[in-house]
Amino acid sequence: MRLYLTYLFLLLSNVLYGQKTDSVRYEQYKKDKLHYLEYESKHRGFVKGKHTTLSYLHWGTKSENTLIWLHGSLLDAYDFEPFAKDLVEIGYHVISVDHYGHGKTGFPDRDLDFEDFADDLSVLLDSFSVEKAVIGGFSRGAYLATSFYNCYPNRVKGLVLEDGGSAKFYGHFYKQHRQEQEKILSAFNVPEDTRELYFGERNTEFEQYDQLYDSSGSVSQFQLLALIKNKGTQYVTYQGLDSYYQLKDSLQAANALHFPESISKYGRSIVLQEPLEIYQHLAVPLLILEATKQPDPFPQDEDNAMLKNRHPQWVTHLKFPNASHNIHYECSKEFMSALLPFLSEFIKR
Repeated sequence: MRLYLTYLFLLLSNVLYGQKTDSVRYEQYKKDKLHYLEYESKHRGFVKGKHTTLSYLHWGTKSENTLIWLHGSLLDAYDFEPFAKDLVEIGYHVISVDHYGHGKTGFPDRDLDFEDFADDLSVLLDSFSVEKAVIGGFSRGAYLATSFYNCYPNRVKGLVLEDGGSAKFYGHFYKQHRQEQEKILSAFNVPEDTRELYFGERNTEFEQYDQLYDSSGSVSQFQLLALIKNKGTQYVTYQGLDSYYQLKDSLQAANALHFPESISKYGRSIVLQEPLEIYQHLAVPLLILEATKQPDPFPQDEDNAMLKNRHPQWVTHLKFPNASHNIHYECSKEFMSALLPFLSEFIKR
């Protein structure tokens, strides 16, 4: 099973430590490389947007029944690959987009914000001659989906927000006393050995693949190869993303949360977003999927309840007590049981 992160800097899993490089792993890498190249040739696309070029994966045929999926932090377009087939079977064209600095979408050459990304995403819709789509996203991707609705409400049929985008980013932080705030901020300090594992450089693509390979998962993990990038003669995965978020450590996170006007446009896009204001005049169906496993790292129930009470005709709010953040991997069957009926309603119209 492909590596996933349950929340922003949950990079402390021991699963990836202590794995030995051997001929069996290398043979699997070669098989996965061939599979990956074949898969990419069939499903990968690029579009030159208003501000930069976006990369994406797509499944199914061009249709007005389109779902745009926006992945979370430190993930990429393959995040939605396990679920695309079921949506294609009910008539959807599924497009999963690499947002700035992720997957095959490079870091922009200037400081772009969430509204700029919305502009680029609008161009992607135009490239498929899609007037309106269902926009969905997980975590950071859900905040990008909310920003798209704010900028282009007439291009949205419906919204799927998975543990993000419906409540202020780290809104619970501002309600805590100082000691608790410091505890929250300390979670952004990733140990050096873990930082090296995920943000360091390797001499070969295979070495990066081997570092990411999950021995407890499926034999084939070809999707990992989309995370690996060339940097001169070296190979990297997540390098640069934590700084791009402006959340590299507790000091950056404190600065972002307390003084967002002092950080990059991209960094403050998520911190300053006010979903309750954006959805004040909600006029499309909205499916909120909230992870509530305790202790909840991102408590959002209060804001989600307010949205539901304000717009009972539009909002469906579902809670997942067995998921800490990443519902679609932690509770994949329950996730699809919620998503499929919601999307099917648009096909009937």
